[in-house]
Formats: sequence, C-alpha cells, structure tokens
Amino acid sequence: MDSRIIIGLLRTLVIASLVSQALGGKVEKQVTDTIASKGKTTILVSFKDGNPAKVISELKTKRSFTSLNEKRDAMYKALKDTADSTQAAVTTAIKEELSSRTDKKIQTYQLWVSNQLVVQNADEGILQKLEGMTEISAITEDRRVAVPPPIDLKTDKSKQPPVDEPWGVTSIQAPEIWKTGITGKGVVVGLVINGMQKDHEAVSSNYRTDNGWYEPSSLTSTPYDKGYGTREGSIVIGKTKGIGVAPDAQWIACSPLDTSTPDPIMASELYLRICLQWMACPTDYKGLNPDCSKAPNLVLVTWGGVQTDFTLFIQQLHDLNIATIFPIGKMFEQPACGTVKAPGSYKITIGVGAIYSNNMEVQGISYRGPTNIPDLIKPDVVAPGAYILVASSTDGSSNYRTDFYIGAHGADMAAAHVAGLAALLYNAYPKVTVAQLQESIRKGVLPTNSTGGTCGGIPDTQFPNYHTGYGRVDALKLFDVAKSIMGAKKGGASELFLHLPLVFLFPLPYFLLPTHLHF
Repeated sequence: MDSRIIIGLLRTLVIASLVSQALGGKVEKQVTDTIASKGKTTILVSFKDGNPAKVISELKTKRSFTSLNEKRDAMYKALKDTADSTQAAVTTAIKEELSSRTDKKIQTYQLWVSNQLVVQNADEGILQKLEGMTEISAITEDRRVAVPPPIDLKTDKSKQPPVDEPWGVTSIQAPEIWKTGITGKGVVVGLVINGMQKDHEAVSSNYRTDNGWYEPSSLTSTPYDKGYGTREGSIVIGKTKGIGVAPDAQWIACSPLDTSTPDPIMASELYLRICLQWMACPTDYKGLNPDCSKAPNLVLVTWGGVQTDFTLFIQQLHDLNIATIFPIGKMFEQPACGTVKAPGSYKITIGVGAIYSNNMEVQGISYRGPTNIPDLIKPDVVAPGAYILVASSTDGSSNYRTDFYIGAHGADMAAAHVAGLAALLYNAYPKVTVAQLQESIRKGVLPTNSTGGTCGGIPDTQFPNYHTGYGRVDALKLFDVAKSIMGAKKGGASELFLHLPLVFLFPLPYFLLPTHLHF
C-alpha cells in the first residue's frame, strides 16, 4: 500500500481518537469519524441544564393566559431565555474560535424549543474548542432524510381517473362544505415541504408574505420549489381548477432541504427541527424578527422516516394549539405490515395513508401498521393519494412553468387532503383545540373497501385497522362529528350555524346525500 495512504489513514484515526478523548465520551463516534474523513460535519449540541419540558410545565403552573397569542409569546420568551442562558458559554467559545478565521461557512442555529445548538460545518477546531465544557451533555451528528421521487403507478386503466379532474377534492366532498361559505378564509397553513413556487397561478395569491418563508440551509429571500412541494401545497390551498381543499386559506412555508448536497430531495433532520420551531414563532427569511402571533393554525409536514425523536417539537406546536398532519410513508413495492414511518407513527400525530380513486381501497404504495406501541392504530385515516391533479413548478421536460398541472401519487398527497380539511374545520371552528380536531378527523370517516389484507391480526374489513386506520376522510361526516364534539361553544357550532343551510343542519339520510364520485 502507498505510504501516503497509510499516513493518511493513521492521521484520520489519530484525529478521531484525540477528539473523542478530549470530549470525554460526550461526542458521538460518527461525528469524529466524519470530521476525520471529510473535515467537517453538521452537529447537534445538547446541554445538561435547562430542561424545556420542565420550563413549560412550570410556566403553565405559575400563570394563566388571556389569549392564545399571550400564551405563545410567554412560552417563546421562557424557552428562549432558558436557551440563551444555558448556551451562552458555548456560543461565546464558538464565536472566539471563528473570530480569527476568514472562513465564514460555519453557522449556528439555536433550537430554543429543545435547548440545543446546531453547528453547521463544524470541524476539528470547533470540537477541540468544546473540550472540557461542562455545560455540554452530548454532541451528535445530523441525519439526512431522503424523499422518494414522484411515483409512476403501474396500474390498470380502471384505477385512473379522468385527466384534469381533481377527484380527490370531490370524493372527500369538500365542495359541499364550500357551499356553506367555509373555504378556509382566515386560516393560515404552515407547510414543511421541499419548497413552494411562489408565482404559480394556483398558489401565488394566497401566500402570506409577512414572515412567510424560511430556508435555513441557504436563507433564500423568496419561496421557490427545488423538489415537489408545490404539488403537495396546492392540494391544501390551490385556487385553480378546483385542486385545493381549502382554496381561501393562506400559506407559509419552511424548507428543510440541505442545499449543500447535489441531491435535490435530501433534507436534514436538524433543518426539519428548525422548520418545526419556526412554525411556532415565524421569523423573516434571515431568521430574524420573530413574531409568534404569525404562527399558523396547522402544519403539514410531508417528510417521514426520521431516525431521531421529534416528539418535543411536535408537542410544542400542539401546546400552542397548532395541529400537525403527517404522511405515514410511501414506497415503490407493496409495503409489508409494520412499515409506518415516523413522525406519522407517533401517538400524538395524525398519520395519513393513501387510497385509490376507483374503489376507495388502500393504495399499493402506502405504508401499514402496526407500530411498536401496543394497540396504537396507524395510519389514523386515509385519503386520496393516486392520480391527484396538482400544480407543478416544472413540466414533463423540467421546464419552469407557472401554469402547469400534473398527476401525482403518494401518502404525502393524501396527507395534504387531510390538512385541507383541517383548514376548513379551523375556518368553521376558530377555537377548536388540537385534541378536538384530531378526534374529529379520526371519527369523521367512512369505510374503505377491503383488499383482503390483515396486519397485526386485524383484517382490513374491521375498523379501525392497520391498513386504513379508522377509515377514509369525508368532509360532511367530519363536520357532522365536529358539531357534536364542539357543542355550542363560542367559536364553535353556534357560529357555524350562521353559515350552514338547513339541509346541512338537519342531515338527510346518508343515501340521499351527494354520493362520492368513483372513476
């Protein structure tokens, strides 16, 4: 073997060993290995003190809140002050290290929700600077999350709806709710997706410009779509061709894409955390000027398959009455039982699977339960996810377009339908809680057709099951259930009655209601 190669390998091993020893076992081996071989990596620094769950618990115990915005501001301040205090010595040490450098590629991001610090492009010098700092409990490496490209469903023609028809929106009966004046007006939907094409005709007019976009990887000033985000977002709030479930809702977006990689659909788990935090208190595109009053009503996250725990970030959103919707995952071959992906598999989330158009059966690429939690039903519900008419930022030849539409498939498309229904529910019931919304979604469903499958000992003819959860979402059933759950509280059913015609207030028998369209 070439002596230069041997020397290089020895140097790599020595560096990894020295850094690991210097940090006293706090550092994940993967961090030292990557820095030794590649020179840098993105790390997550965790701290011994300043438990955020304890901070929130004490805040809730000590005071009450007169408004949701007051609660959001108070939680932000309590968590931010704790993070600032706990992390002060470490951030100072990093700044001192960088002060003598000309390389400005090392960036830090504070995760005040979890009291952690993200250091982008951390190298050997940064790790050595952290030596002996007793505040630090652990240093771990970022994980990457890949999203499969759009799927080409190789199915027979009977499962394909007509071209240019938004069968998903129609089949869940969203237009029946529009007739009552409920179209999503006044609701803000947060999108954690690949990006959004700001100037596409389907979504341009309902983009909220004020603290409405953030891409932590590159800090771009204007929303753009590097992947397939416009497709997913347009199902929620699209205003053209009837493709959006809640066409009058506004949208804001945060992209967790890692723009340092040539892969256009590779996200960073740390950027996903930053995006979820951003939704709790949105900033401008530079990450400055936070304004918690501009938080959305709900968040659709179309990424799945994370390797580390996101519970704290999701729970923080729920504590601020911001609902979260996730797909349970998709794959190219027929999924096996027990394949649902996090965070859609978490107990505290709504995880959505996909169904076909022609017979309302579970889609062949949609993941199944059960999870490792006994008796936890996942997916929670299913929604249309095959041959969905969506807005696209590019045409079939990858040319940039502002007026192009395409058919798309996957559980992410299904989750977008559910997010749209949630936006309609927030429009009708401004004070609905996350718990009430989740209960309404799980109960506001209709049965799916059987594929003859059984997972976890439960056949898909029994509900709930691990193929289609509690069933397929339906707007009329959802609102009927919500009316019962919300009662006549202010901001609930009593206000909704002002919008609904008598035929909806006194439902007809099911066989007289508008039927689902089948293609």
